[in-house]
Amino acid sequence: ENLLPGCWSNDVRMAVLFSPFRERQVNPENYDGKLKFWKDMISRYCQWRGGAEVTVLDIENAFWRQEKKPHCIRKVFEEMLQAGELKSREDFMEPPQHSWVGWTANLVVKKPLKWGVKTVKNSLFRPNFSEITFVVQEVVENQAEKLQKLLENQVISESEVIKRAEEVLGLSPDGVSLALHALLCQQKVAIRSDLMKFAAAGKKIQEISDLDYSTGQLELMEQKLTRLIDSLEEEVKRKEDKAREYVRKSNKKLAKLCLLERNSLEKKLEQHTNARINIQEMLAKIHDVPVNQEIMQAYKVGERALKGAMEKSGITVEMVEQTMEEMQDAIELSKDVEAALGTDLGATDTAELEKELHDLLEEDKEVEDIGQDEELLKRLDALQIPDNSPSPKKPGETETSQY
Repeated sequence: ENLLPGCWSNDVRMAVLFSPFRERQVNPENYDGKLKFWKDMISRYCQWRGGAEVTVLDIENAFWRQEKKPHCIRKVFEEMLQAGELKSREDFMEPPQHSWVGWTANLVVKKPLKWGVKTVKNSLFRPNFSEITFVVQEVVENQAEKLQKLLENQVISESEVIKRAEEVLGLSPDGVSLALHALLCQQKVAIRSDLMKFAAAGKKIQEISDLDYSTGQLELMEQKLTRLIDSLEEEVKRKEDKAREYVRKSNKKLAKLCLLERNSLEKKLEQHTNARINIQEMLAKIHDVPVNQEIMQAYKVGERALKGAMEKSGITVEMVEQTMEEMQDAIELSKDVEAALGTDLGATDTAELEKELHDLLEEDKEVEDIGQDEELLKRLDALQIPDNSPSPKKPGETETSQY
């Protein structure tokens, strides 16, 4: 029902659209409008199916109305085929010819040979036009563009491409195959074995190198191990829960068996975990290689720039050594000049100066001694003797007893 247009319930309008085409010159506007309507419906049908391939019978059966099928679909396909909007699936899936040699070989050898084979085949087994599978160019290019944006600049397995295209874009496996072929013709995807490498936005793809292939294989193994580890962790938990259940039921024998199975699973889990760690370390080192290359390139550029600057300046080791020697000589000369400038031009006899200094010191000492004597005399004069103090004894007098 999502495919049906708004006018689907209008019997008059749909009767016109379901009827065969009349000659265009009778009513060009009607003719072009009807043709556009069915082109849009074919495109919507392909988008709904998730692929760009379609047949006349597919459209007639998909848009059956009131037990009637549209009688103009074959004419629509013929018009689209003539305008280059349709290609037979066989022609569309032709291998791309990217090189000049490949293009020449295809033009001179393959196409004439294929035309001859097809002519003979058609003469013997005339195909039914209504059953021929065609590819809608607009639809496949739109789906290819979306797939490119979804997976740009990635190296990924074919199975993962199909899975993600189905989950995110709603493409069928056949739709993915057609979109991939369109990208291959546009040089936006490279395929090697089961790996696919998608180009960055706005750039053409480079072939998958040995490094890309090895990296892709490692990443696939890492993804596989991750799924195994997740599964084992769940299984270990189930076995442990089962053992607890048997313990509660007092069934020690089965509980022990579950624990043995759990231990076995834990050993496998440890092995897979270690393997994944090793792969992750290898991938990390591989991803570091381009960075290390850029660093080395930066070193080389810096070394060339420095060497060029040195050569341009004209500086050499000999020049630097000579300049340093000259600077040392200039410094020594400067020291000598400073010493000469500091010489006392009015210098006198040192011995005479020492004698004068000694005389001055002696004079100061004498003056100091005289000052001390005068001070002592003044202090003695200031002393007073009390009246009741004993008088000094005269010569010959002796002390008498008081009894």
